[in-house]
Amino acid sequence: TGNEITATRSNDDIVFKPAGTGAISFPAIRIDDNNIVGTRSNDDINLLPSGTGSVVFGAIKIKGTSLSSDDSTTININDGLIVDGTLNVSGAATLTGATNLGSTLAVASGLTTLSTLTVTSTTSLVGTTTVDNLTFNDNTIGSSSNADINLTPGGTGSVVVSNLTIDSNVNITDNVIKTTQSNSDLVIAPSGTGQVVMSKA
Repeated sequence: TGNEITATRSNDDIVFKPAGTGAISFPAIRIDDNNIVGTRSNDDINLLPSGTGSVVFGAIKIKGTSLSSDDSTTININDGLIVDGTLNVSGAATLTGATNLGSTLAVASGLTTLSTLTVTSTTSLVGTTTVDNLTFNDNTIGSSSNADINLTPGGTGSVVVSNLTIDSNVNITDNVIKTTQSNSDLVIAPSGTGQVVMSKA
């Protein structure tokens, strides 16, 4: 009737059944079995919902440039994913498998917490790096306010320092203790009733 095709019996389907290998053809698309095929060269196939509507595939909803799911909090991508542009993640990101970074990992602000970090090659940390109460910057190791820095080897291990300078004046190298500032005395001062003991004079 006019430009409408209408079923006259209540709740009846309208069924298009082409014969053999035939398909249902429209001006720019063809429905061939369970395929929707564009018939004009290089034409897009557009699914355009009305107003604030979305394009829904099963449980996946596409609205504008957003991909979401109404029946679940997780969307699974079960094959490899390549992102050629910038990837911005505003929420928490959980990486359970191996992660390879081909370039720089930049953390603009806040804290980065790693329960386990295994590094198999060279790692460069530029600027101040904080580990618990210690700070590392260039060739300087510092601690938080008024905190000691303790070097504690395990078991029968030793702290080995080939050249040690204390307070910019006293230097210990091999079996030599000396002062580095010109005309500076070397004072060995025991505490209380303690004495300076030498096994050989």
